[in-house]
Amino acid sequence: MAERSPDGEAVLKMVVPTFRRPERLERLLKAVAGLIGDFFAVAVIDDSSGPPWDDRYLMLKKTYPNVEWYFQDKNCGGGAARNIGFKNGVRARWVWFFDDDDYVAAQDVKKLMAYLVECRHEKLVLLSAVIVNGCEEACVTPKGESLFERFSSVGHQVNTSCAIFDAGLLRDVGGWDENLVSGQDTDIFLRASEYTNARVFEEIYVTVYHHNDERITADPRRQMRGKRQFLMKNWRRLAWRRRLRYGLTYALGVPYLKRILGK
Repeated sequence: MAERSPDGEAVLKMVVPTFRRPERLERLLKAVAGLIGDFFAVAVIDDSSGPPWDDRYLMLKKTYPNVEWYFQDKNCGGGAARNIGFKNGVRARWVWFFDDDDYVAAQDVKKLMAYLVECRHEKLVLLSAVIVNGCEEACVTPKGESLFERFSSVGHQVNTSCAIFDAGLLRDVGGWDENLVSGQDTDIFLRASEYTNARVFEEIYVTVYHHNDERITADPRRQMRGKRQFLMKNWRRLAWRRRLRYGLTYALGVPYLKRILGK
């Protein structure tokens, strides 16, 4: 594997925002912390979980001292947490924004780093996913060509745990939008796809867990605000069908309907 570049960049940095889920974070750290070194870095950002979770995160910090740890004084949201991990600490050619409850095996991280070393000109790499929703599992391999048209009209097939961004691309798009209440993954995928298509490394599968009872934005008022924000910001980027869908879900107050129906 290639050495670090002269300016000290690693090959890959995994950035993991976390909030009140130390047990799930520990599962991930057990898998990847042994790989941390010159080529691979991990940053964890606790977005002000508060007691009693603080003590458990501090125990993890002692257990995994080679991880970059950042503790927020107040909750700033996933976008801000991801930007902190990207902009501070070890610099890397590639950045991997990984959800704290998702999982990837150590041997797959090794394969990925070897693969990334050979990616000389690519700006975005997508991985396959095993999506776990309760007792159901589904395997998804994303497509990398015509990316903007696909994201604009259909949306992204996998989350950012299955996406590795070139650091220069992240700087070009301005990082994560810290003001969006929801739709942050969709937003950064749309903006990145205006610059580049993606190379797909379909042999690696990330396990992505869906927890319907742990939505980041459970308050329907915040969901409505998030839909309005996202639609206003990305109106020109969206195909007319997606504009219509977002507009209808907002006009019909779908988040409130789901709350009433218990979904």
